[in-house]
Amino acid sequence: MNEKQDPGMMSEQQILAELLRETRRQRVWNQSLMIALIVLIVALMVSIAVIVPKMNAMSVKMNTIMEKVEPLLDDSGTLMKDMSDAIEDVRGKLDDAKTKIDTLSESLEKTLGQMDTTMASIDKVVTDNTQAVGDALEKINGIDLDSLNGSIKKMSDVLEPFANFFNRFKQ
Repeated sequence: MNEKQDPGMMSEQQILAELLRETRRQRVWNQSLMIALIVLIVALMVSIAVIVPKMNAMSVKMNTIMEKVEPLLDDSGTLMKDMSDAIEDVRGKLDDAKTKIDTLSESLEKTLGQMDTTMASIDKVVTDNTQAVGDALEKINGIDLDSLNGSIKKMSDVLEPFANFFNRFKQ
């Protein structure tokens, strides 16, 4: 009876035996499925029993961490804004300093140009007047200081009586 026979050709006993075999086979199959299902359910429950507390603990830790991190993030945002403002201030001051340095540099260039012109003019004056200064020094050296002092003394002697005369009218 390895082959399935047509139920119309089988006797009642054969049909019952075939039904019994089929029922047993289905029962074994159902029992296997039931055992597999029970094993899966038990494994799922064990996993849930192990994972859920760990997940809850992890969730609590994450909440604790977030409570500590949020103020830090707020502080870091404030710090970043303050740093950005400070950088902008420094950038502005550097721009001002650069402008002032550029202006100073231009002024120095003009001043150096004017100094070159002035030095050339002084050189020209010195060169042009060297002979005149030399001649004047020669004339000054040629003055007889003793006779000049004597002349001044004589003039003082002559003018002193006039000074006394006029001083009398002053009083």
